[in-house]
Amino acid sequence: MRSSLIVCVYNQEKLIKSCVDALLGQSQDDLEVIVVDDGSTDNTRGILSGISDPRLKVLLNEENHGPAFSRNRGIRESRGEYILFVDSDCIVDRHWAQEMIKPFDLDGAITIGSGRTIDPPSKTYWEMINEGVNFIAPQDGYVKQSHSCNMAVRRSFLINNLFDESLPFSEDFDLCLNCLNKGLKIYYTSQATLVHFHRSTFKSTFRSFFVWGMYNTFVKLKWQKPLFMDYGTYVIAAIVLCLLLKAVHMAWFFIFIYLLGLYGWSVLYGSKSFLKRAIKAPGGIIIKLANSSGNLAGVLVFVLFNLRFFLVKFVGAVENDQKNRDGYQVP
Repeated sequence: MRSSLIVCVYNQEKLIKSCVDALLGQSQDDLEVIVVDDGSTDNTRGILSGISDPRLKVLLNEENHGPAFSRNRGIRESRGEYILFVDSDCIVDRHWAQEMIKPFDLDGAITIGSGRTIDPPSKTYWEMINEGVNFIAPQDGYVKQSHSCNMAVRRSFLINNLFDESLPFSEDFDLCLNCLNKGLKIYYTSQATLVHFHRSTFKSTFRSFFVWGMYNTFVKLKWQKPLFMDYGTYVIAAIVLCLLLKAVHMAWFFIFIYLLGLYGWSVLYGSKSFLKRAIKAPGGIIIKLANSSGNLAGVLVFVLFNLRFFLVKFVGAVENDQKNRDGYQVP
């Protein structure tokens, strides 16, 4: 079988049928669709049971285990040479699967593929803020990352390099760094498109950027990769340091620099429309603040996680040493 299309779903009764119908309606014939329901409590399972197609396999998790666990379960049940991932709130183009696997024929080292993720027309302020955040590259070619909402992976690699189930977020980034660490490649193609109807409220946007910042930083440190964090992360660190040292006047200076820099960022990378750019600027500053704060939290989490690991290892070594000493004592 050429391709296995895997979608994990949790309480997505509004979009799951449209998502699955689009996958089953692909122009590529030699494929299977695997849906892993991760313990949904709404009518998602009822909707899935009403879809009849021999190419569709539905797997049910009795409890919610998270995306990494569910994707790994789907991988183990798959048969395709290439395994394609899409989120349950995405609608793929008819030729998506066909275009996703084309780059693998270009270079045997290409192990992960990524497609173009398009946002639907914005209806709210925070949907406008989120426009373009999933766009991987300006043009086709080799990249350093792929998002699991629009990802293809060679089965030969993935079956021995599953998603890290200890990570509740950024497990896709972790897989990408694992791939690059082995000297393999990731390729982006703009021809494989889908529309991502992700939630866009202030709460969901702030949380998403904070969590991405935290876990992406954690994963980079895990793989011993250079951080190259957003400049705002270092400015925030400087502000916190100034406040701890009670240098309030310096803290206000760094706050001014931070806001000025983020407004400049919104001008350079925002919409071409000056009015739209000006409207997006305050929200853009807030989400960049969330992302930078997440970066710093990721460093802290990594340090605490590894400190605990080394303490446990050290205590265990001391206990073993004591047992060895006790064993050699003469009665």
